[in-house]
Amino acid sequence: MYRMGISKITAVIFVTVVLTFFVIIGLYYSQPKSSFAQQNGKNSDSKDSVNPYSGDLERYKQRIHEDSHFGFHSANYGNYYSYLNDLGVNWSREGMYFIWTLADAKRKGNFDFTFYDHEKLQANTPNNINIVVNICPFGRGGKFASEQEKDIYARFVEKTVERYGGGGSLGCAEKSPDCYKPADKQFPDNEVINRFKRNNTIKYWQVCNQLTDTCGGQDCKTDYAANFAEVQKITYNAIKKVDSSAQVLIAGDSRITEYPEVFKKLNGNYIDIVDIHHFGTENGYDVKKDIDYLKTSLRNSNYDLSKLKFWITETGTYSGKPLGDDMAREYQYQNEKQQARGLLKIYVSAFARGIDKVFWAWGLMEGFGCTCCIFDYTGLIYANAGVNPDGRRSNCSNPDYDLGYGVKKLGYYTYKLMVEKLKYSDWTKIEAIHESDGIYIYIFTNKQNGKSTWVAWNDSGSPKTVNLVLNTNTEDVRITQAIPAHDSGKEVTDYHRDFKEITGTISPTSPKRLSFNLDGTPVFIEEVYKVSIQRLPMAPPPPSAARPSPEGFDDISAKVSEFRTLISRQTDAEKIKKATEIDIQSREAFRAGDRGLTLKLLNTGIDYLKGNDNVNLNR
Repeated sequence: MYRMGISKITAVIFVTVVLTFFVIIGLYYSQPKSSFAQQNGKNSDSKDSVNPYSGDLERYKQRIHEDSHFGFHSANYGNYYSYLNDLGVNWSREGMYFIWTLADAKRKGNFDFTFYDHEKLQANTPNNINIVVNICPFGRGGKFASEQEKDIYARFVEKTVERYGGGGSLGCAEKSPDCYKPADKQFPDNEVINRFKRNNTIKYWQVCNQLTDTCGGQDCKTDYAANFAEVQKITYNAIKKVDSSAQVLIAGDSRITEYPEVFKKLNGNYIDIVDIHHFGTENGYDVKKDIDYLKTSLRNSNYDLSKLKFWITETGTYSGKPLGDDMAREYQYQNEKQQARGLLKIYVSAFARGIDKVFWAWGLMEGFGCTCCIFDYTGLIYANAGVNPDGRRSNCSNPDYDLGYGVKKLGYYTYKLMVEKLKYSDWTKIEAIHESDGIYIYIFTNKQNGKSTWVAWNDSGSPKTVNLVLNTNTEDVRITQAIPAHDSGKEVTDYHRDFKEITGTISPTSPKRLSFNLDGTPVFIEEVYKVSIQRLPMAPPPPSAARPSPEGFDDISAKVSEFRTLISRQTDAEKIKKATEIDIQSREAFRAGDRGLTLKLLNTGIDYLKGNDNVNLNR
């Protein structure tokens, strides 16, 4: 009797619990569901909250690529994009300009985009590259002959943006095989159409290259500002009419004193991004004076600086000795180390001045094609004594200078290291903490882990002891020279090992201070996690009858050394954690005498830390 009563009560409770469970489940699934972003307090439709869990992975990846701050301005030739991928660069200002008078020679509105279609197809731009292009009514100066021509040019801009900026109509008024008028047979073939529909459609348009591209002859002295301001306004309005999300740059290749008059005539409108160009020697890197001048001029012309971005779409310094240039300036010889130092200084100081994107020019490979001017020497890859991309030899260099077609200069490797060290920075939190006595120090903050990276260099001409106050929670630092320890890039054999690390001393008192010797080579100083790892013996134990010397120990020792070096250079907290797990497993395998598994684990860890995120991390 007693047992039966307990069983009935238990059964009633069980049934009640089950029914309650299903009611709760039913209520849950009857409610509208929020996205991952909404559950975390963010609106998934917000432009600033795109994440890979919101269902729009392609948009998320595009945002990551757009956030990159590193670019190149170069003609599309050879392995251009593969080099950009190797460097970690996601921005390219193309060498192809959209010119109205080239697509409409008679200025009658009969646009012919055949040439541009071919260039777009040949470029084969990867999806991870953001494209910036120039668009202008004239090539090297010109004027509108009538108001009608201004209207035709505006239509040219609209059709160009529709065709190459992701518009569904491809800029066509007619259906295939025609496009703009019956029987013109300009409808693009499927291969070209598919290229247009890729994720890297053009969203950044620069109005001409120089402020004098819209005038000619003597009138440039008096009318350039009015002419250019009018073209900027026409182009801006036509672009925004088709694609309101597109961004419009003003021309950047002009004397700094020419801009105030143009700004006045634009009166606070028709510009999204202000561009300047900056070239010079190793120590002529700082753009602060020019940026301050432009900002003052913009404020005086009713611009809201908080709504503008500032870019440098052309900058560079050289190696070798330019023989002459359009500015009739005499340049002194610079070696590869000087070019590499100047490269880092240009980028870091520009970011510290609030510049959003910086593009190296011209460009990846030497041989711009001028009369042996500075632009023939700013490339980061040799080109057989100045062979231009189109195959013409400029004879700007001698065999003693040029180290062979395709040989990378030191600056190439410095650029790559710079991107690796700074690509995850919070670009709103860059601070100049020392700019005096020849010592320059800037601090960047990693968005992923909150760790700091300092960039420092010494322009004083002699080594100096630097004392740097660290963050209160800094555990340890790694100091890496920003230039490979060689005289030329041709000598670089191991990218991961050829950057010398130097030592410093951290005071035990609070606040912690780092003291180290800084010579003429710039350095990266990174906060790193202290990884307490019991090291494998770096020499085999003495052999004995009971325990012979481990077979293949030298191979394992070399792998351990490489693996530990890669861990020490890593700043990504998640990668450090996973690599540490692999390290522990490799030590266990080593102690167990399993040489094969030890090598397998070490090779897996090395592969992972070198950038292969698809390796099998399971034992």
